[in-house]
Amino acid sequence: MNPDAPLDHKIRPFKRSLAEITIHTLLLLVPIALVLFTVHISQQRTWAQFMQTLYEIGEFLHGEVGWIVSLDVAIMFALFTISVGGQVLGEAMKASKMRGDLGTIAEFVAATSIVITIMMLPYYWEEPTRFLALFGVVPAVVVLVFLAAQLGSWVFVNTEGQVRETERLQAVNQELLEELGRWSSKPWPLVILVNLAAMATGSGLAFAIRNAHDSLWLMVASDLVVVSLMFIGILLFYFLRFTFKDHIKLGFSWLFLIILSVVPLVFLFTQVVVTYQGWSPLRDLPGVLIILVGVANTGFLPATNRSKFWMDWSIQGVARQFAHRALVRQQDVVQAQWTHLKEKLHSAKHVEANE
Repeated sequence: MNPDAPLDHKIRPFKRSLAEITIHTLLLLVPIALVLFTVHISQQRTWAQFMQTLYEIGEFLHGEVGWIVSLDVAIMFALFTISVGGQVLGEAMKASKMRGDLGTIAEFVAATSIVITIMMLPYYWEEPTRFLALFGVVPAVVVLVFLAAQLGSWVFVNTEGQVRETERLQAVNQELLEELGRWSSKPWPLVILVNLAAMATGSGLAFAIRNAHDSLWLMVASDLVVVSLMFIGILLFYFLRFTFKDHIKLGFSWLFLIILSVVPLVFLFTQVVVTYQGWSPLRDLPGVLIILVGVANTGFLPATNRSKFWMDWSIQGVARQFAHRALVRQQDVVQAQWTHLKEKLHSAKHVEANE
């Protein structure tokens, strides 16, 4: 293989780059929202005060958005010029990796612009005429997203390098499928609803029986929020764990799990204190334990030697189902790419031999 052979066209779908930008946006937006929400809940602030904080953040960003977006656009064009303008030098495979890194940076820059735009919306909501400002912001953000998606999808590698990469991806996918093992065979919405109903109702009843009966529906609603967030954390954790070998993405899976476990529990503790005018371990601990034991049972028990019933009706089983679907779909895509590239390489060698 000639490492300095001419570079070929992109092999990554445009939609995949858009999906990565969406993931980067969520990785920025969700922790920010959870931190703000937790701070307000822990300080027992009202919903109106929470919205006022969002309004003030939006007002601040509105005043700064001009130079922020201009800087993002300048950075994006610089990355674009470096990547596609022949400014990345060196051995072809290393240069291609550098272009991939530049594409990741571009996707992150685009994600920050989306987050800033979203966080300005509460400020605009207070006075609808302010939405006119979006006519100046949204086009710039759209340009950023488009350029970032283009940069993220252009992987300049010679054909032999592409074949090696697809073969590596096939091996990684097969290894992940073998590690995955079993998964839930039940419809995932039904499994999630059953788990939510069981835990939220059980915990809500435990709180209400030990306290005032008129608080039953309030505590059930609070428990639904808490358990839902914890389930999201479990699903993200296992999905990333079972579908990626990348250490950065695995690190994010732990970050999601920790945030979406600690924040809901802080919210639940605060809700109990506010509703019942204080905290009593003997009175309130049973409701918390039902959630903790239930979440541990459905999400964190080792899957080895677990019954088919547990795998079918556990949140971990649903996460494994999602991961299996994603891996099979990815395997089909990679196999199709490999077949196409092998045919292309064979044709190129045939033409070269005839010359």
